Amino acid sequence: MKTKPFNENVATNPLRTKADCSAALVDILTPAMKLVESGGRYGRFRMSDSGAVYSQDRTSIEGFCRLLWGLGPLFTNRGNIARFPRWWQLACAGIVHGTTPGDPDFWGNPLDDYDQLFVEMGAITAFLFETRQDFWDHLSGTQQNNILIWLDQINVHELPKTNWLWFRQMVNTWFVHTGHPEYDALVQADFDVTASHYLGHGWSYDGYKNQIDNYIPFAYQFFTLMTAGLAERDYELSRPIPTGANTNNESASAGYSHKPYSAPDPNTGKIDCPHASYSGKSANFPVSNKPNQVDRQRTLNDAGSRKKSNADNVSGYLSRDGRPGTAEAKRYTLLRQRATAFVPSYANWFAADGACLPFGRSLDYRFAQAAFWSAAAFAGIDLPDGWTLGDVKHLLLGNLRWWFKQNIFQSDGLIPIGYAYPNMNMAEGYNGPASAYWALKTFIFLCIPETDTFWTVRESDDFKFEALKLQPEPRMLVAHSRTGLEAQAFTAGQHAPEHNHTDAKYEKYVYSTSFGFSTPKAATVLKQLACDNTLAVCESEYHWRTAFGYADYAVHGDYVYSRWEPWDDVTIRNFIVPLMPWHIRVHVIDSARALHLAEGGFSMPDFGQELAGPNINAVGGLATASSQHSTDGSFASGWDSNSVGKNNSQNQRFETGNPSILAETGDSNIPDETSKSANTGTQATDYRSKNESDNISGEIAEKSVAHSTATFALPQQSLFYRTEVGLTGLIAAEGFSLELAAPEPNTNLLYPKTRIPIQMRTIEPGHYAFVSAYLGDRELESVDADDSIAMPGAALVGDELHISYHGETRTVTLTELKNNWR
Repeated sequence: MKTKPFNENVATNPLRTKADCSAALVDILTPAMKLVESGGRYGRFRMSDSGAVYSQDRTSIEGFCRLLWGLGPLFTNRGNIARFPRWWQLACAGIVHGTTPGDPDFWGNPLDDYDQLFVEMGAITAFLFETRQDFWDHLSGTQQNNILIWLDQINVHELPKTNWLWFRQMVNTWFVHTGHPEYDALVQADFDVTASHYLGHGWSYDGYKNQIDNYIPFAYQFFTLMTAGLAERDYELSRPIPTGANTNNESASAGYSHKPYSAPDPNTGKIDCPHASYSGKSANFPVSNKPNQVDRQRTLNDAGSRKKSNADNVSGYLSRDGRPGTAEAKRYTLLRQRATAFVPSYANWFAADGACLPFGRSLDYRFAQAAFWSAAAFAGIDLPDGWTLGDVKHLLLGNLRWWFKQNIFQSDGLIPIGYAYPNMNMAEGYNGPASAYWALKTFIFLCIPETDTFWTVRESDDFKFEALKLQPEPRMLVAHSRTGLEAQAFTAGQHAPEHNHTDAKYEKYVYSTSFGFSTPKAATVLKQLACDNTLAVCESEYHWRTAFGYADYAVHGDYVYSRWEPWDDVTIRNFIVPLMPWHIRVHVIDSARALHLAEGGFSMPDFGQELAGPNINAVGGLATASSQHSTDGSFASGWDSNSVGKNNSQNQRFETGNPSILAETGDSNIPDETSKSANTGTQATDYRSKNESDNISGEIAEKSVAHSTATFALPQQSLFYRTEVGLTGLIAAEGFSLELAAPEPNTNLLYPKTRIPIQMRTIEPGHYAFVSAYLGDRELESVDADDSIAMPGAALVGDELHISYHGETRTVTLTELKNNWR
C-alpha cells in the first residue's frame, strides 16, 4: 500500500460507501502500522519523542492502543484479517505481550493512581468486544486471565471523577460479558456518578461544573453509545445456542489449530498470522467478594477453570430473549434518551461545510468531533422529530471530509499534534506524540453491517441549523450565517484552570468555525498574545491580561454578559450582542488605575487585503484606513458632557468618545473601483461602507432626553480585511486607534500565520463605556450589491442598546446595567 505525500489520497476520498470509508481508515493506519512493525517492541507505537505528563514508554503504549480504535472496527470485517495479516498479528500480539507478567514488553503491574493507561484500557476493551470471536475466543485460559488481571487494576486505583469513569465502566462491562456479572455493581456505581453530571438536552459537565466542552460529545455521549452498541452486539453473537447444538467451548473449538504468535522472519521480514494459541480451556478469573479490592498477585486456578460457553457465562445476566438484564437495560435506555435530546443541540456546533466549532481543550483529537454521530448511527438511537438517518450521515461524513481536506498529515502520512496543521503551541500537557489517533474511534460506524440501511440511505442535502440558538448548558448563544457556512458561539462562564491556554480556549467572547481562535505564545507583548475576540489590559505596554474567570456571567436569548475583575480595583462589564455577520460589544469599565486596552476581532490568514471604512485609499496595493472622526455632536440633542457628572460622585469621571451616530457615508470620497496603486500597479478591491446609524438617530435622541444618562454610540472609524476565507473587520469605539496586527506564527488553530484587526487606547482612572462592532463574515453577507459594506448603527442609552442594521431596528435591554450606572 503506497501512501502519497501528506496522505493526499485521504483528501480525495469521496466517503460515499463503506468501501470508501474503510479505504480512508486504511490510508490513515498504513504509515502508523509501518512504524509499529519496525519499532522492535510489541504493544508500542513510538511516533516521536515529544514529552507528555506521563512517561516516555507510556506515550508509546498510548500510541499503540489508540491505533486499536481503528483496527477493531476494521477487523469486524473478517476479510480484513486475511487482507492485513501483519496488522492483525501485531494488534493481537501487542495485547498478549503487553498483559503478560515477565514479558519484556509487559505494560506493568502495579499501575499508578490516575495512570494514563487507564484511559487506554477503553481502546483495549473496545477491541476485545469487536474481535471477540476471532481473538478472545481463541486465547488460552492463561492469556485471557492475564488480560483480565491487568485490566482489573483500574478497580483498585484512584481515577478523576470525570470522563475517565467511562473507561472503567467499559472495562467492567467486559468483565460482565466474560462471565463475571458481579462486576455490574461497579458499572452501576460509576454510572451513578457520571449520570449525576447531567445538565439537560444531552449535555453534562465533565467532572467540573464549569467545564462543558467537546468531551461531552466525544466522551460522555460517545462512550455510552459505543458501549451500549458493543454490548448489545455481543449479546446478539452470544445468544443461547439452539437445542441440540454443540455448547462445549473445548470441543467446539476442536480442529481450530493456531500457532503461537511469532516475530518477523529475519530473512523475509514477514510475520506469521496465527490467532493466539488456544489450550481448550476458557479463563478462570477468581473474583473476590469485593471486586474493587482485588489481590494484584492473584494467580490462575486451572482446576476451577470455567468450561461454560459464553452464552452460559452470561445466561444469568440475560433476559429470556437474550437481551441485557434489567439494570443494564435501564442504563442503556436512559443513555439513548439523552443522546436523542443531544442531536439537535450538538448539530448547531457544526457548519454547512462540515466544520465543527473549535472550543475548549483537547482539540488535538480533531475528527473525534464526529464521533457522536458515528456512535449514534452504530447504536441505532431514536432520532428527534424531523431528523433522519440521512441527517446523521451528513453530519458524520461531512465533518470527516472537512478534516481530511485540512493539513493534518505530515509528509510521511502520520498525524502529529495540532489542529488544522501541525502545532505544538496549542497542545495539552497530556497530548503525547500519537495522542491524535484517539480520533480513530470515530470509525466505530464501520461496525455497522454492510446490509444495514445506514449504507444505502442517502445523505441529506439540506443542513439543519438554527439562525440563533440559546444553549444554556454549555453557556452559549450559537449563531449561523445565512446558509449555515459559518457558525459562531458567543459564550461566558466556562472556566477550566487546570489545562493549557484555558483563557483562550474557554473565555473569549466568540468562537468560529471559519476564523478559529488563537492561543498565545506569551503575554509580554501583544503579538505574542494573539488577542483575537478578547479584550486585553495591562498597566504598561508589557504583560497583558485577558479574562481568566468571571465574577459573574449570564447568557440571555439575545446577548451574553460577563463581569471581569482583572484587579481588585478594576471591574469590566462586557455585553456581547450577536448580529450576524456582525456582533456588537459594549464594555463598561470602572478602573482605579490607568490602563492600556487592546481588543481584537476575528483572525484570518495573512495573505489577504486590508480594506478601510468610509474612505479607501490605495497604497502599495493595499487599501489602508484613514481615520475619520465626526465633528457632529448634535446627534443626541439632550446630551452634553456635564450630564454624566450629575450621575457620578464628585471625583469620578465618565469618559466616552463622541456620542453621535453618523449619517450614511456618501460616495464622494471613494476612489474609482478600478484605481491602481501608484507604487505597484496592483488593483485594489473597493468596498464602500454604508452606516445605518441615521436610521435610529431620531429615536435615540428622544430616549436620550428622557434618560438622565449619556449616550454611547458607534463612531465612524473602521477597518476591514478580506481573504478567500471571508471578510473581517471592526468599527472602533471613540478614542481608539486601529491596527491590522500580525501576531506570532502558529497561534491560530486554523491558519499558521494570521492578521487580526485590533483597536487600542489608554485610559486614566475613571468610568468608561465603549461601544464597538466586529465583523466575521464568511458568506459576504455584509457586502451589498453595489460592493458596499453595510455597517450597523448602535447606541447605548442607559441600559438599552439600540441597533440598526439592514433597515431594521431593535432594542436590547442590558439587564445587568440597570441601576448600575455610577
